[in-house]
Amino acid sequence: MIKGEDIGKLKNQIDCVGLTLADLEALVSRLTLPCPIKYITAQRYHTSSLTIDTFRALIVESLAQPNAGLVLNFDGALLPNNYKIDVVHHSPIAAYHPERDLVLLADVWPWCPVAWHTVNELWTAANSIDSDSHEHRGVLKVTIDK
Repeated sequence: MIKGEDIGKLKNQIDCVGLTLADLEALVSRLTLPCPIKYITAQRYHTSSLTIDTFRALIVESLAQPNAGLVLNFDGALLPNNYKIDVVHHSPIAAYHPERDLVLLADVWPWCPVAWHTVNELWTAANSIDSDSHEHRGVLKVTIDK
């Protein structure tokens, strides 16, 4: 469980510099929920360890699992002009359209609508270097087991 003093430190960090993919993994791994869940696992995948094809396969595989989800860590400035913010961001991946090779990014930022992006666009936005960790961005796979 994340304690009160940890939440204060974390909020301060987020307000000042945000979260790296590793920070998000650590945060999710420490979550406890008030329901009958045995554990939550979080596994980060940096784009430096993926190809665009394994990135796509990870999206398809994760969306096929009812107890799993993906959170994309990406640089919004590298997405096309229809994307509304130009900062680094985390957003859940909600769906994949195989015929058009599109991914539904279910953005949670108020000024960014839920939108479809090509796998190539998301790969480009995620395949950038985080200035704090000096690592590539990527995706966080979250799995919940009851």
